[in-house]
Amino acid sequence: VFQAAYRNGLPSVMTAHEYKLVCANQVLYDDRAQSVCTACIGVSAPRKFLAATSRRCIKGSLGGTLLGAVEAPIGTWLWARTQGAVLAPSAFMAGVLTSDGLPPGRVETLELPWPEVREPAVGTRDSVLYFGRVEKEKGVFVALEAWARTMERLPELTLRIAGTGGAIDEAREIATGLSRVEFLGYLDPAGVTRELDRSVM
Repeated sequence: VFQAAYRNGLPSVMTAHEYKLVCANQVLYDDRAQSVCTACIGVSAPRKFLAATSRRCIKGSLGGTLLGAVEAPIGTWLWARTQGAVLAPSAFMAGVLTSDGLPPGRVETLELPWPEVREPAVGTRDSVLYFGRVEKEKGVFVALEAWARTMERLPELTLRIAGTGGAIDEAREIATGLSRVEFLGYLDPAGVTRELDRSVM
């Protein structure tokens, strides 16, 4: 697609929902260490390759990481040739992209259309809400750990987890040792709005 746009002189715009232009595993997360990793930001292509492969940061697999580490610079080079614009869905992501070398003039922060926060009826805010993909890199286990430390001090609240993902079974297993954790599964936009209306955070 990039090449076709480039050959025909067409302007290109890409929304960067993941860190594909920066990081071989696209999520700035080391799967083996189970921690955030920024070793690929602001370094040369050879150092990006070594940073990824030495950590086996794609699901702990050397083969998978090698494929990602080879593919990433090719995709980035093909995109760079188009001189296209990148829409970043957060100021943080925009900062990561520009600190890795994308010209600031080609990166624009895309403000997402969050629903207006309405004041609900008194007494209806009874939960703490996590919503998003249920994956390690998205912070669901951080939410569960925080809940384990605070749930006894918040007896009037319930942790409600909305979303699905590959870590759902592990999250449910952790939750069996906790009080007042509910898994809601996938919610449509109206469902998310309802949950936001009843949550304290």
